[in-house]
Amino acid sequence: MKAPIAVKADILKTMMIEDRQEVRTARSLIYSVTSAFIIASFTLTSILLKPESSPATIQTKRIDHIIFMIDLLIVPVMWMIFALLKRYVTNAQRAVRLRQQLINGLNESTNAETDLDIAPWPKDPPDVAHNDLWWVPLIATAVITSQVIVIAFMH
Repeated sequence: MKAPIAVKADILKTMMIEDRQEVRTARSLIYSVTSAFIIASFTLTSILLKPESSPATIQTKRIDHIIFMIDLLIVPVMWMIFALLKRYVTNAQRAVRLRQQLINGLNESTNAETDLDIAPWPKDPPDVAHNDLWWVPLIATAVITSQVIVIAFMH
C-alpha cells in the first residue's frame, strides 16, 4: 500500500483495535457457549426427570441412560467448539502482536512510495497465551459430570 506514514499508522492502529475487539468477542463467546451447554444439560435433565405419577423402574433406568447419552454428546461437542474458538483467539492475538510490530517498524525514514504489507501472515507466537480459558470447559465438564453422577446415584 503506497501512502504517507501517518495514513499507514492510522490504518494499522485501526486494524489493531479491531483485532483486540475480535479477541474480546471470541473470549466472550467461549464463556457464553460453555454456559449455554451447561444450561442445556440441566434443562434437558430436568425435563426428562419431571415427576410422574409412579414411573416404573425400567422407565427410570431408561431415562438415566438417555441423560447419560445426552451429556456424553454435549461434552465433546463443547470441547470441539472450545478448541475452534481458542484457536481463533490465538490467531487474533497473533494479529494484534503483528500489528504492534508493524507500527513500531514505521519511522520517518519509511518512504511513502514503498509498499507496506498490512496483512502478512503472523509467524511469531502470541504475546498473550490466554491459558485462563482452559478453566472454562474444564469446570463445565466437571459440572456436567457431577450432575450425571448425582443422577446415577439418586435413581
